[in-house]
Amino acid sequence: MHRRDAESAYAGGVDWDLKFNEEVYNVTGMLAASRAGAKGERKSGYIAHLEADKRGGWLEAETGFAVLSPDVNINDLGYLQRGDLIRSWVDFGFYRHAPLGPFLRFDSGLDLESEWNYDGLRLQTGFGASNWGDLKNYWRVHLHFGREFAGMDDDDVRRGGVVTKRLAENWVHAQVETDQRKGVWFSVRPEYRRHDGGRSHARGLRVSMELRPLPSMWFSIGPSYNHRITDAQWVGSIEDASGSHYVYGELDSQTLDFTTRARMIFAPELSLELFLQPFIAIGDYGNIKELVEPETYKFRPYELNENRDFHRRSLRSNLVLRWEFSPGSTLFVVWSQSRSASLDDPTGEDLEFQPFSRLKDSFSDDGDNVFLTKVSYWFGG
Repeated sequence: MHRRDAESAYAGGVDWDLKFNEEVYNVTGMLAASRAGAKGERKSGYIAHLEADKRGGWLEAETGFAVLSPDVNINDLGYLQRGDLIRSWVDFGFYRHAPLGPFLRFDSGLDLESEWNYDGLRLQTGFGASNWGDLKNYWRVHLHFGREFAGMDDDDVRRGGVVTKRLAENWVHAQVETDQRKGVWFSVRPEYRRHDGGRSHARGLRVSMELRPLPSMWFSIGPSYNHRITDAQWVGSIEDASGSHYVYGELDSQTLDFTTRARMIFAPELSLELFLQPFIAIGDYGNIKELVEPETYKFRPYELNENRDFHRRSLRSNLVLRWEFSPGSTLFVVWSQSRSASLDDPTGEDLEFQPFSRLKDSFSDDGDNVFLTKVSYWFGG
C-alpha cells in the first residue's frame, strides 16, 4: 500500500500445498515479507510457516513450525496479534469409527507445543489431551485437559512493561451434547484452570440450547459466564523520582453474555431473523503491587491513588426482515441497536455481580438505533 506524504506499507508472499499418495500426506507452507513505517524509519520483517501432516485411517498426525520476526507488520492488509515469535508443535489423533462399548465412534488426540521469542526466552511449553465420543443414543461427550509449564511472559513489554515469569497452570474442560436430530438440543460446557499455588484461577460455564418447535421456526440461546481471579494483572508503568514502577494488581473479574438467535419463516419468500447479545463485565482490583525484578514473579506492595475497577455493559442486536417479492428481487429491512455503558469510578454496589439486574439495565443504556433498507432487483427475461 503506497501512500503519498504518509507512511507506506508493502507485503507479499508465496504459499504451497503439496499432496502425496492420494492426499494422505500433505506438506503446506507459506513465506511472506513486509516493509512498513515512516520514510527513513521503515522496518522489514518476515513470516515463515511449514507444516506436514498425515490424514485418514486410524492415526492422523501433524507437525510444523512458524516464525514471525520482531518487525513484521501486515496490519494494513489484515490483523497480526504479535510478531517476535517462534512456535513449533506436534499433534496426534487416534480414531475408531466402529462401535465399542457405549460408543458408536470416538477419537482421542494429543498435542505438544512450544513457543519462544527472538531473545531466546521460552514463553510457553505445554500439552493437551482431547477425547470426543459419539454415544449410541446419539449424544456426544468431550473431555479436554492439559498443562502449561512455567515460562516467561513478554506480553506486558508492548504495554510499556518488562518480561515477567509465567507460572505453570493446569486446565480442563468438558462438554455434553444431546441428540441434534431432536426438536430440542442442549449442550453444556464447564471449564476450569488454575495456576500452581492457586493464586490465579478461572472457571466458566457455557450453555447452549436450540428449539425447533416447527420446521419454519428456530430459536437458540447461549449464555456464557466466566469468573477469573488474576493474581498479577498489568495496571501500568509509573515514573516518579525514584524511577520506574511496573504496577500490577489482583483482579477479580466476572463476565456474562446472553447470546440469542431466532429465525421465523412465514413463507418461502418471507422470513425474519433476530440476533441479540447483552454483555456485562465487572472487575474489582485489589492488592496493588509492583514487580521487584524483571523475569521474576516477585512483588512488593505499591500505593496507587486511583480506582482501576470497572463496570461495563453493552447490547448488540440486529433484526432483519427479508422479502423476495419477485424471483431474484429482494427487499431487506434492518433494525440495528448498539448500546453501551461504562461507570466512572465504580464502588460498592456497582461491583456486585447481579446478572439479571445488569442484563436488564443494558436494554435502557444510551445507544444508537440504525434503520437500513436495501433492495436488489433482477432485470432478466
